[in-house]
Amino acid sequence: MEVRMAVVTISRQKGSGGRILAHKLAKKLGYRCVGKDELLELSKKYGLLPKEFEAADERDPGFFVDDVEERYFIAMNKIIWKLAEEGDVVIIGRAGAAILQHFPHSYHIRVIAPVEDRIKRVSEKYNLSYQQATKEVERSDKNRAGYHRRIYKVEIDNPQLYDLVLNTPKLDIERTCDFLADSIKKSHARSQL
Repeated sequence: MEVRMAVVTISRQKGSGGRILAHKLAKKLGYRCVGKDELLELSKKYGLLPKEFEAADERDPGFFVDDVEERYFIAMNKIIWKLAEEGDVVIIGRAGAAILQHFPHSYHIRVIAPVEDRIKRVSEKYNLSYQQATKEVERSDKNRAGYHRRIYKVEIDNPQLYDLVLNTPKLDIERTCDFLADSIKKSHARSQL
């Protein structure tokens, strides 16, 4: 019998703690964690230059999709599908839940937090004023929502796109990752029967 490997996607709001959660969860599962830096490197194999990746990465393409954006979307789809087929991976962002919504043995998690908590976290992490952090959070929310809506025809905040939505301020990340890892392992083991 062929053993299918699992893939976890982490969709997150900027400043929600989703990236930290993804790395901790991957470590607990013994999975590879793939985020922006790794995807940038992998996208070079598809002919994307780093500046092109940065120009299109999780951005609302607007009404018209240009050549660079189209190549980015094609590359992300191919890369994310290839990673999913290899399995044992946690993928951070890049519309992974939308791309893999019907992929077997996939678990999709959305990480959110109240806007004030996110602004505070972004302000501290990037040493920004409250106003600058507010603009950064708003820009990120707008771009990620537009990216999902225009390219994948889904609403990023639709809870039905995910298996679980986590609101992080009251959660202990270690315990949450223990719970998630245990749940994913058990669910994945049941699916192998």
